[in-house]
Amino acid sequence: RNRSPMSGTPGGERLVMAVDIGTNTVNTAVSGGPGRPMRRTYYTRLGEGLDSTGELSEEAMSRALGVLAEVAVDATARGVVEMVATATAACREATNGGEFIARAGRTLGVVPKVIDGAEEAQLTYTGALAALADTEAAPAAGHRALVLAIGGGSTELAVGSLGPEGPNMSASRSLVAGSVRFTERFLASDPPLPEELLNCLSVAEATLDEALVDEPLLGQADMLIAVAGTAETI
Repeated sequence: RNRSPMSGTPGGERLVMAVDIGTNTVNTAVSGGPGRPMRRTYYTRLGEGLDSTGELSEEAMSRALGVLAEVAVDATARGVVEMVATATAACREATNGGEFIARAGRTLGVVPKVIDGAEEAQLTYTGALAALADTEAAPAAGHRALVLAIGGGSTELAVGSLGPEGPNMSASRSLVAGSVRFTERFLASDPPLPEELLNCLSVAEATLDEALVDEPLLGQADMLIAVAGTAETI
């Protein structure tokens, strides 16, 4: 249900588009042609207000659906033959997440799969390590890499190594902490007041400390790989 066959491509290339519907952004990547995957990021802030209301607002859903309509047009223009779509924290937490997923499916032509935090961590880890394989940035044999993905509604931590057969994840945690969630919860001022920042940082540190207690391997890595929009912005 989360895969959709589409029309053929010029030149016979079998292009596949992946669509990730996050709390703050929609990310797309098209692969199958020459060179690296073609990526695009759209800012939707789908999870705006979710932390306080427990549901997706109509305004936020409309923004995201407008972007997904653009994505569908872009996929057709590029000659994409298959689309795979996932949705993360905002859709799995919202009481009306199912309603949005149904509307997103009608817009995209493929129903997005809502993935849980464990699967999100696994996919993030596998993607990050696979991207570094055969490059100078790849972790050395026997070394552990910690992948950190700060999203809008959740943060994923995953640790493991890169072996001859590919990424091998040892442990992971998905935390209820994200850039949109923490901004709305703690940073009411613009720019934030010192006491707001201190409170935000204190909760972030406590959340990470709890994760390390639950899974000590997360604190035993030889290198850190940060992915997603927050890391790119920094």
